[in-house]
Amino acid sequence: MIRSLKTRQIKWYTKKKRNQNDEKQQIQYRKNNSNIVRSGLILPTFPSHVWPADFVDVFIRKRKLRILFLIDDFMRILHGVCVSFSITASTVQKVIEKSIHTYSRPRILRTDNGPEFREKHLNLFLKNSRIKHEFIDKDKPYQNGFSESLNARFKDESLGKHDLDSVK
Repeated sequence: MIRSLKTRQIKWYTKKKRNQNDEKQQIQYRKNNSNIVRSGLILPTFPSHVWPADFVDVFIRKRKLRILFLIDDFMRILHGVCVSFSITASTVQKVIEKSIHTYSRPRILRTDNGPEFREKHLNLFLKNSRIKHEFIDKDKPYQNGFSESLNARFKDESLGKHDLDSVK
């Protein structure tokens, strides 16, 4: 499993080289380093170590229903769920607070770069709670793999079997 999470990270080195006119010229060259694990994101090693949070968006009668999942990445347990047409950063904070009160404090909260997760008051709450907030890289949802997999399965298996536009 660790082998599949490793990616190649490129380091840039500067080398001085003399050109034809004996002027020193700095040239950048790349060196592949295969010992580095996925751009600094920490792998979970014990329960309540890393909690990924992510949204699933579903359209019902031309309105977007948002579902927030808060998961323990090590134990694969769902710690928090919020379903609403509008989920703000304060709602995300309430879900996290309730999950912390029910279970325990995670060491790391891993999220994407959505506006709900970048909000100042949420990040201040996480800092005061001694929870490191870790963002995945843009356009790399596989860094939050289990959460994205759960979201896709939830959409296909649970929401895909029901016609939500006919709900009264």
